Amino acid sequence: YMGIVLILFLFGSLFLSFHLSLQVKLASPELMSIVKYNLVMFPVIMAANITLGLGFAKGHSLLKNLSSLVAAQAFVYYIFIVLFSVILLKDDISYPKTILGFALIVLGIFIIRS
Repeated sequence: YMGIVLILFLFGSLFLSFHLSLQVKLASPELMSIVKYNLVMFPVIMAANITLGLGFAKGHSLLKNLSSLVAAQAFVYYIFIVLFSVILLKDDISYPKTILGFALIVLGIFIIRS
């Protein structure tokens, strides 16, 4: 059952981070451009929210700890953000700082769970 939660988090985070990365790449930083992009991408946003919502609902029924679930999902989301930033946006990131950031998220998950 927890495997299903992880799969839901993977797909929801994938959809959401892809949507955000593509928005940065394709939409100009003006209100109407962002609105138009989000209207076109509405099905992707809905798929991400439904998938994540299912993951949180199923995960909470197992763990009874929403904070841990949100922290775990954020970890998955940030992995995808980093990947899309490098691959899709060609961002130049600091790998040591990125690894440190992920380590801090993992530490936070363990602190929340204890």
